[in-house]
Amino acid sequence: MLAGGLFIIFHLAYAAWMDKQTYDKTAHENFKEMNKIMVPASLLPLVAGLWLIYMFPMYYVHITLIAALFGTFAGGWFGRKFGADGMLYGSCSGFMAGIMAPMIGTMSSHDPLLLGLVQLLHIWGTALTVLPIDKNP
Repeated sequence: MLAGGLFIIFHLAYAAWMDKQTYDKTAHENFKEMNKIMVPASLLPLVAGLWLIYMFPMYYVHITLIAALFGTFAGGWFGRKFGADGMLYGSCSGFMAGIMAPMIGTMSSHDPLLLGLVQLLHIWGTALTVLPIDKNP
């Protein structure tokens, strides 16, 4: 249970650091804006919801509510840089990821491989949305 809490704290700190890296570098282009909002806003509550349902499998309803609220706030946090529309979009996608996380965790029979894959996807996906990619190699 301590390891789960540490992993949640790690992912929160990682998301906060990545958010700080992009605060001044945001380009307001519609196709990039949606990706920069949706990837971290969806994957962070997914990771948190999976960890929580793995740690407390008997509290399914409570974990679903916590993950949904966390996803709503995390999505709003990532979407705030892009105005009211971005905040609304981020909140909705975070809410949906928070609702789905306990369902996915329960249906996968608490498979640690799924948890590791989602954590790697969160780190890799958020890094890809934040770090600049050179178009001309």
